[in-house]
Amino acid sequence: MALAFRKLSAGVAAAALLVFCTPAEAVDQAAIKKDVDQIITAVRRAAGPGPGLQFDGQATVREQAGEVVVTFPTITSKGPEGGMVLRPITLRIKDIDADQQQVTIQLPPRVDATGPDGKPMLSLVIGAQNLAGVWRKSIQNFESLNMALDRVTVQDPAQKALVEIQRISATGGVKEGIPGVWSGSIKVAVDGTKVAAPDGTAVTIGSTFYEYSLKDARLVELAKLTDAAGVSLANPRLLISGGAVSQQQWQQIIDMVAQLPTLVGGMSILYGVSDLSITHPMMGPQPMFRAENLAFGFGVANDGAGGASLSLGIDLKRMLGPSELPIDIPAVAIPHSFDLRIEIDQLPTGAVWDAFFGTLRQQFARAPQARPGQRAPSPEELLEGAAGAAFGASLPVAMDSFAKARPQIHVRSLSLAFPEARIDGVGTVRFAPEAPQMASGSFDVKLAGLDDLIEKLGRAPKSDEEATAVVALTFLRGLGKPTPGPGGKPIYVIQIQMAEDGKVMANGIDAMKVIELLDKSR
Repeated sequence: MALAFRKLSAGVAAAALLVFCTPAEAVDQAAIKKDVDQIITAVRRAAGPGPGLQFDGQATVREQAGEVVVTFPTITSKGPEGGMVLRPITLRIKDIDADQQQVTIQLPPRVDATGPDGKPMLSLVIGAQNLAGVWRKSIQNFESLNMALDRVTVQDPAQKALVEIQRISATGGVKEGIPGVWSGSIKVAVDGTKVAAPDGTAVTIGSTFYEYSLKDARLVELAKLTDAAGVSLANPRLLISGGAVSQQQWQQIIDMVAQLPTLVGGMSILYGVSDLSITHPMMGPQPMFRAENLAFGFGVANDGAGGASLSLGIDLKRMLGPSELPIDIPAVAIPHSFDLRIEIDQLPTGAVWDAFFGTLRQQFARAPQARPGQRAPSPEELLEGAAGAAFGASLPVAMDSFAKARPQIHVRSLSLAFPEARIDGVGTVRFAPEAPQMASGSFDVKLAGLDDLIEKLGRAPKSDEEATAVVALTFLRGLGKPTPGPGGKPIYVIQIQMAEDGKVMANGIDAMKVIELLDKSR
């Protein structure tokens, strides 16, 4: 199964590489045929000698109804772990105008994998597909993308479904806001997954997704830099060469990466899983593990003043059922959901970035010198040495810049929900890099449902842990200032103040003394 998926992915990647080769003005059959042959040659070179990877003939390129149609040959792989047959992949390219092209990919409806003995092992079956997008050559990106594979299954030789997926999709694109500045996102999702293992273990996943976003990106300029370096979609010279990378080529890549902060205003990555459940016959119908929602997000954005802000988000809902917990914890103490949104600003990334790449460029540009009796260092060895020198040069700059900038950590949202209670918080902490223990700031905490939780746990504590929890919660309630809440039940508010002298106050009370009292109550 893993082999089939790997080979299918390789086929999709090979088809995608064809888009790289389109010229600036119009679809050119000869140019596409030349680059397709280069791609196949590079794949063959990477596979090495022997019968491990075979191509059934050459790729064909023809014109049909105003489109250029590219058809890859059948690819067969054989090895000790088994083999695979990937039937022809077809790519259709049609000019919309001088810059835009309609691209359509047709994958084979079935990919067959064999075991080490050559007998059928698995088949990857695609029920329906629609893989289309509008490619804009000037920015080397999809302006719009609408790709979907429906009713995807992995079957055993008896055609029993081991994996079922309702839909695999890739959607999104980029749009131009002000002239030359683009923003957008691409989302890849896998919906309705069911996996049946031979031992009876069953896994169901409502949806899994990955989303990548760009904001205020000067994609035309970025495309020109990647083109010059030979790593662009229009000029994949370095990607398909299959040979060693020269020092000059590495220098072009370094120059390209060094300019990224000036070309991209911000980027973010979001990954999530929803409605995940794992069951096993020995456990009965109760899931071994379940999660209603798991999501993680990360983003970075330039502030326009040589710095950047960093954002982080976590969203977890209903991770486990009480009966599956490895230790005895009261159901009322099991969190149902956790949500966190953090932003760190005033990060002096510009000075650190400039110091690192300034040294890297200078060190790497030096001609490699060979010691007597030894060979000259390779470009990769030279790059490794230059990177070490650049790190050493940028470290003191980073320490000094962070000390002067004093970044702020903003907790935009913090929420922890239990069956009987809920904790919410917001606040800001100013970080002092030269003395982390001297961070200062404030944080507001709201405790809802605390009365009901204390009452339920305090009726008849089943363990010392429950009794200790009742004492701790009672202390927290005593610290909080009650305010009216839903249904007439109070919400307790605790305002936490952190001073640079290390003192922490909770509603005007020394928090360290509270912790000491809680410790003595155990």
